[in-house]
Amino acid sequence: MKHEISPVDALIDVLRSINPPVDHPVVMYEVGIPMIVERRFTQDETLNALTWLQSEGLIKLMGGNRLRLLRALPLKASEGG
Repeated sequence: MKHEISPVDALIDVLRSINPPVDHPVVMYEVGIPMIVERRFTQDETLNALTWLQSEGLIKLMGGNRLRLLRALPLKASEGG
């Protein structure tokens, strides 16, 4: 499916809508449901976006199906690094 927004930008938008404080764990379902069901990204696209954001130092993927913001969210993915 063709999207008007990249999976990374969509994921940043989802995280922004959740608005978690830095260092506060987010349950992955809070991210996955909006990405896969509402925005129609695949699981692979969502996982790739999560992995990219982790490699950029924006999030940390944690045990227990959670993630944590490590710093404030950028306005868009191109401002992530």
